[in-house]
Amino acid sequence: MIYLGLLLHLYQPWWQDKEIAQKIISECYRPLVNLLNSHEKKCVTLNIQWSLIEKLKECKAEDVIESIKNAVAKNWVELVSTAAYHPIIPLLSPEMSTRQIKCDRDMKRMRGIKTNSFGLYLPEMAYDKNVISLLKKFGIKWTLTDDVPFDTRYKYAPFDKIPSQDGLAVFLRSNFWSNMIAMNKINWQEFENRFPREICNWTKNKNCYVVLAMDGETFGHHHKGLIENFLKPLLDNFGFNNSGVKLMPIGEILSRFPKFQQEIPPGSCATSPDDFEKQDYFSLWRSPRNPVHEIMWKISESAVSCLNKNIKHDLEVLKCQTSCQFWWVAGERWNPDISIKDINHSMDIINKRGSDMQKNTAQQYLKELLRKFR
Repeated sequence: MIYLGLLLHLYQPWWQDKEIAQKIISECYRPLVNLLNSHEKKCVTLNIQWSLIEKLKECKAEDVIESIKNAVAKNWVELVSTAAYHPIIPLLSPEMSTRQIKCDRDMKRMRGIKTNSFGLYLPEMAYDKNVISLLKKFGIKWTLTDDVPFDTRYKYAPFDKIPSQDGLAVFLRSNFWSNMIAMNKINWQEFENRFPREICNWTKNKNCYVVLAMDGETFGHHHKGLIENFLKPLLDNFGFNNSGVKLMPIGEILSRFPKFQQEIPPGSCATSPDDFEKQDYFSLWRSPRNPVHEIMWKISESAVSCLNKNIKHDLEVLKCQTSCQFWWVAGERWNPDISIKDINHSMDIINKRGSDMQKNTAQQYLKELLRKFR
């Protein structure tokens, strides 16, 4: 039997344009959660950032929020914990990492959305060993990262045992199969035929597991028709035992396979073998080869130092370390007009709360950054 885990990651940045968000709600979120509610069988693992819940509220998509609550309350989906505003956890201070995770959990509970899993989704699946003690503090038993760094170091990927480091199970997402779906390189009929055959060839017909993870927006927004033409038949055909493939929540896979102690190498869903060899594990968010990143982090960290610790959840400061700002100025995706939204927010925080020295220093960083943006 092939036990297949599928995690769908739903996220919009806090600054997302309302019209774009409404389009994504219509094309993806509403039909997706309606499908999950109609299936009435727990097969899929969901991650939903608090920033998306805020955006759904702003767009008056209360029906989508209620559908999410219904699916979780009836145990028809597995909902994992995460970090509120989608920061790269290994790049944050322990205090800010803790605040991001606690904020996400608390704010969702206030809306009646309570996780039903011991798993946690690290934004961009960005992992290093320093997250272990943090996650265990929240009672987390498992997370996931990409299989490329592991395969690059050890030259294999496990399929019948789950790697574990210091008591934390770390599933390895199949980069190949996840990206085949996410990039729309395979349709349902091809996947239904190829996936079982190729996995069985790889594992020599042993009982095994495979974990897929991708943006939920893949279905319906990035690629039209994939909810009806891929996700629905996946649930219908692999949601039961009669195909040799059993779709189930990742948390249930955890209970079916033994764990083995292994150091998990650092990396993310975007870490290439070349990045790994250069020890540039988080190249899209803080790369020593990208001087723009370092200036942006200095502005962001200055804003974070203005945290109001008298507020249980200082949401405006937590927004200053979202991953998107760094992603949009990495490699071929160069688009500083999007990054500047986060930078301007950090500057607003510094100008409102910072000392004169912080304001002056941040202004110098901003001038330097804008020169590089040109």
